[in-house]
Amino acid sequence: MTATTQPTLVELLEAFLDAHKMLGKQNQAGLVVLPAEGGAFVYGVDPNGAYRSFDEKELKFLRKWDLHLDGALAKNGETVRRADMLNERRSRPEMKGWESLDASPSKSTMPPASVRGDTASNIPRIYAAVDTGDPKQAQIVLFASEFGVDAPAGSGAKTRRLDEAVLRFDVDDVTAQEIVKGNKRIKDVLKTVRSNNPQVIYYDNNRELTGRARVDHNIKTIDTLEAWLEALPARFGIKLSGTVQVGCVDILESAIGVQVEEAPGKQGATAADRLDASEKKAGRRAADPKLSKPGSQAQETMIFGAMEVDASVAGKVSVKPLHSQRYARFKTAFSAAEAAEIEARFVKFLQAAEAVLKKMV
Repeated sequence: MTATTQPTLVELLEAFLDAHKMLGKQNQAGLVVLPAEGGAFVYGVDPNGAYRSFDEKELKFLRKWDLHLDGALAKNGETVRRADMLNERRSRPEMKGWESLDASPSKSTMPPASVRGDTASNIPRIYAAVDTGDPKQAQIVLFASEFGVDAPAGSGAKTRRLDEAVLRFDVDDVTAQEIVKGNKRIKDVLKTVRSNNPQVIYYDNNRELTGRARVDHNIKTIDTLEAWLEALPARFGIKLSGTVQVGCVDILESAIGVQVEEAPGKQGATAADRLDASEKKAGRRAADPKLSKPGSQAQETMIFGAMEVDASVAGKVSVKPLHSQRYARFKTAFSAAEAAEIEARFVKFLQAAEAVLKKMV
């Protein structure tokens, strides 16, 4: 076979998967191969052709194919994300005084400096640190990942699970230094220090969604932001004051797959050699209008609001709405009617938020 008639990497992969009875076909779940610059991507699909996470059988097959994929392709992608986020946050030199706020005995202490999502069972679902990056203003930051909270009334659910939620607020330098030195615990500070100028943000990661499913997902995200706000005083005794910023971000990404790149200098090799020598890594395919889906690569919609909370009078809290911001990326992601529906739900949340803030006496 001459070099000009050699099968492409996509064709090789399809034949390879088909031989192992792993190839997805019409009305049949399995693995599919999509072209990409410099190689190809392998993804899981359901019988309808929709992209999905790999199942247990596929994971076992892919790990045997290349052991380097093992950690990145863990069955519980949410745990992998928790581990990745924790590792990234702890790598920042300005973040100090790390403390687990998780009530579970196995997660009540911070794990080693680096954790793997496919093996770690002690990653806290909520933890905190002091951000000393701004020498003029230290902040305490809470991170909640896959953390369960009570759902807001009328949402149709009993609980909500936070993908990634953050609370960030100003704290005086003396308190910050006491935490960093180990003389004070963040858990205790939360109950005794009124959190000034906080940001209460919720991030929800999901697969690509379109139409009504995407509208419903944004509404659910607002519900979960409300649940996160309500959990702060209920779970941790936190009281907020100053300019309170609230917001939620929907992040829709293409499904995780295996990126396969042709090894250089292997054009004359056998099919088995070419596949064996190819570079394989887990990843998401970037958006490319010339190629078929998946390819959203983090489509985001964001919606924010702010309120001024005055707690200067003992036993009394007043709340003044300031504004709400709808970014262009939010407006362009939906029809006018859909955007209005989501905005109406956010306005309802802001009203509920005012009631929550007023109770923080």
